[in-house]
Amino acid sequence: MAEQIGRALGEATTVVNVGAGTGSYETADRAVVAVEPSAVMIGQRPGGSAPVVRAVAERLPFGDDAFDAAQAVLTIHHWTDVAAGLTEMARVRS
Repeated sequence: MAEQIGRALGEATTVVNVGAGTGSYETADRAVVAVEPSAVMIGQRPGGSAPVVRAVAERLPFGDDAFDAAQAVLTIHHWTDVAAGLTEMARVRS
């Protein structure tokens, strides 16, 4: 799966990982910022993983075009408003 994610990210060097959980789907070869609402999941992230911001997909705390790419893996079923989350992801990626 990591290979597929890497291909999908293409030449992106900065990535926001929305609904990051424990960071299982983050690539090590890019500058990743994780977004996760759950303190429990944040607490389970291993040392050395990407920096994490406690927030929800529907209200990402970043400016427009802040990242080259946005990813969300196995998370949208947890969102309260899928359309708003996808709109936010599009807003923060260039």
